[in-house]
Amino acid sequence: MAAPLTYAEVSAAMGALLMLFVGLSLRELIALMRQILTRQRECPTLYADRERNDKAHKEFYDGMEDLNVRVTLLEKEHRPRCDGED
Repeated sequence: MAAPLTYAEVSAAMGALLMLFVGLSLRELIALMRQILTRQRECPTLYADRERNDKAHKEFYDGMEDLNVRVTLLEKEHRPRCDGED
């Protein structure tokens, strides 16, 4: 049975999915997913380490906050175009 993903890996996967929707290449998405799966197989003890998981948890939320700011800025940038005010 595979070890569960850390928050950092989950955030990387979510970022990869977002990149797919934003329009980055599928090749980059596949490479990132392979990297996540390889790391999960190579580092099974990482998932039992509470301190590192807490750090990854914080990094996950920091990354999500940064992503939220970027999305908000993109929405503001593209809002006039969507409203037909070109």
